[in-house]
Amino acid sequence: MEAQHGVFYVNEGNGEPDLKLLASYAYTERKHLANRFKAGEGLVGQCALEREPIVVTDVPADYVQISSGLGEAKPLNIVVLPVQFEGDVKAVVELASFHRFSEIQLSFLNQLTESIGIVLNTIAATMRTEELLKQSQSLTNELTTRQRELSETNARLEEQAQSLQSSEERLRQQQEDLQQTNEELEQQQQELQNMNEELEEKAELLAQQNQEVENKNREIELARAALEEKADQLALTSKYKSEFLANMSHELRTPLNSLLILSKMLSDNPEGNLRPKQIEFANAIHSSGSDLLGLIDEILDLAKIESGAMHPTIQPLLVTDLCDQLERTFRQLATAKGLDFQIAIASAVPQTIDTDAQWLQRILKNLLSNAFRFTETGTVKLDISIASGSIPNEALVIERRW
Repeated sequence: MEAQHGVFYVNEGNGEPDLKLLASYAYTERKHLANRFKAGEGLVGQCALEREPIVVTDVPADYVQISSGLGEAKPLNIVVLPVQFEGDVKAVVELASFHRFSEIQLSFLNQLTESIGIVLNTIAATMRTEELLKQSQSLTNELTTRQRELSETNARLEEQAQSLQSSEERLRQQQEDLQQTNEELEQQQQELQNMNEELEEKAELLAQQNQEVENKNREIELARAALEEKADQLALTSKYKSEFLANMSHELRTPLNSLLILSKMLSDNPEGNLRPKQIEFANAIHSSGSDLLGLIDEILDLAKIESGAMHPTIQPLLVTDLCDQLERTFRQLATAKGLDFQIAIASAVPQTIDTDAQWLQRILKNLLSNAFRFTETGTVKLDISIASGSIPNEALVIERRW
């Protein structure tokens, strides 16, 4: 981006934006500059208020200085960008540069701030989810404690009921001996009254505990619903990430293909005006570009897999064409390492197979690359034959040996 100065403000406000300086690049703190901005305060606050990028050109000489060990100078351009997610301002990024920002750079910054907004929202959602999980665990522990107390209370009530039954039996015995044990009967009647009062108190306490348990159950259900909502938000964020990877992969392929074509033209040297070293450099550029193109294809495949759009392309493939491609790819490597490279095709193998040629070649290249990497002497051999046993007859078996 050719930016020599930058600051990152994160929004800590629940309603109106309250932006606090979180990180910086080549930033020099000055006493008259604030590290926190409200909505509409300065360019940072105005950007958060308008939710639109602000570009400042021809910056005055005394506005800001970018310094290093060799000197300092004023930047030419300043850009302030909001970082949003679903219309909410999550942060503000301010960049300064000695050069003017191009339209491509500004477009890239806008796309980048969208990705940053998704990441910040994901972090916040994860933190809220963890907090809800902690609350749920706390409520579960409290419910367990309440249930244990309820069990203990029930046990005490059973003991008291048994004691009451014993008292009634003693009461009947006392009634038979009323004349002799009148004083004891009055005392036992008083004890029975006390026990009845205690039972009523326990019954009221039990009713209160049951009500509290019902309230806790409702709170747990609300927490579970909140967790499900957060899970849906995480799934949406994952979808946005997959779409972003796919878009970026497609945008990188066009300039990279141009680079491969130009480097191939240079390495072929049709006019014969390049030195061997220059041809070697062109070959290195073409080889590195091809590797990068393969990496971009893998990124695109990953995005397709995550979005559920990855489907194999099954087409007829000549087995001899597959072997010729592998021969051309690895023969020079085998010669350079002093290894014997062999490809053997069984007589029962058909001339044509139905498969995804791109993925099959990629798998075989990975297998052979590992074989050549870990083989110092001897032979690397690729055997192609018809499957046997529990595998269907129309399937092939490809074995790598070294």
